[in-house]
Amino acid sequence: MTKQQTPSKRVIYTTWFILSLFFAYQYFIRIGPSIMISELRTAFNLSAVQFALIPAIFAYVYGMIQIPVGLFLDHFGLKNTAVFSIFSCSLGTALFYSSNSIELVYFSRILIGAGAAASLLSALKLIGDYVPRRYQGTLMGLTLAIGTVGALLAGKPQTYLMQQIGWREAGFLSSIAGFVLLFAAIFFIPATEKRKQTESYKNTKNSIIASLKLVLKSRPILVYSLLTFGIYGPFSAISDTWGVALLMEKYSMTRSAAAESVAYTFLGLCIGSFIVPAFFEHIKREKLGIQLCIVLMGTCIAILIYSTTLSYFTIDTLFFFLGFFSGSEILCFSAISKAAQDTTRGLSLGFTNTLNMTGSALLMHLIGMLLDYFWSGGVSEIGLRIYTSSAYLFSLSLLPIVYGLAFLLSLTLIKLKD
Repeated sequence: MTKQQTPSKRVIYTTWFILSLFFAYQYFIRIGPSIMISELRTAFNLSAVQFALIPAIFAYVYGMIQIPVGLFLDHFGLKNTAVFSIFSCSLGTALFYSSNSIELVYFSRILIGAGAAASLLSALKLIGDYVPRRYQGTLMGLTLAIGTVGALLAGKPQTYLMQQIGWREAGFLSSIAGFVLLFAAIFFIPATEKRKQTESYKNTKNSIIASLKLVLKSRPILVYSLLTFGIYGPFSAISDTWGVALLMEKYSMTRSAAAESVAYTFLGLCIGSFIVPAFFEHIKREKLGIQLCIVLMGTCIAILIYSTTLSYFTIDTLFFFLGFFSGSEILCFSAISKAAQDTTRGLSLGFTNTLNMTGSALLMHLIGMLLDYFWSGGVSEIGLRIYTSSAYLFSLSLLPIVYGLAFLLSLTLIKLKD
């Protein structure tokens, strides 16, 4: 597909649907390790730090190649990017669940992170290139909603499947689903014409460093990018990695019940991604919206970490609103888009995603290091480290601190012109 030859609506929306399914698929395989924490730690005799590297490696790779992926999309087109990315995710997933060494597990997460990096960017580029402006926001929100379905399926349904056929077998089925999606991309996404080395592309290639300097000199872009991490980082740490383990240890929940509770964050995010930005943009109080949501997210996290007894309903409600108010992240992306110049808008969003995902990976890893630091010495019958409720309390206290720093940073925000 090219700008010169606009494809039909059927082709556009078929391609969008496949790319949205890919976004949901990467969410599913990304969250898998948090559901299988006991099996993975037992199979490879992992400490908290070693386990934390599994999701962290994904986030490191995902974040660091956002800018190169944007350039790859511009030069090689949607089909080539999508086919390569889905293949990388599917192959990485197959390696992950067939691996007998932790080194191969880590390598497989590199493949998955590299492939998943293009999932959302591909869909957003398609929408930006071919969908009328009045429908772009709705379709972007719908893309995020479809993505959260993948996260929801990674909870209780996957736990049930693991209990029936085993964790490796259940995981390997997800790799088969990826290859089915790969064939759909090959056959239904139209081929992209080979792009010529135009003067415009040469200028973009030669000026990438200058453009990065321009982005880094923009105070609004830097502040909103840091706020994006301040909102998403703790959300990712609790929903992608440590939430299930926290509930199982602190509140004595079964893994199935814990996974179901954590899944409410994604249901909340699905709804909040529409409602939160729409409401605060409508009343033109985006700064207030960001500040209020940060305070409320910090409150939800603090209650989950520091309370001694909570009902299942209360836990589910807290996770739901944690996800709901995380929809304020869209306000930050919108502000970055306004602050960026036309020639650096894509680069600015790529830079934000790089900072966002890399920072989230560091946060996950740091929590794992703190868990090992506060480890009381207890081990299971097979020699696996057991972390107490106190260890989780001290380690996850990092999350309210991040929210607190984000709130202080939000006080420096200035109103941007539309």
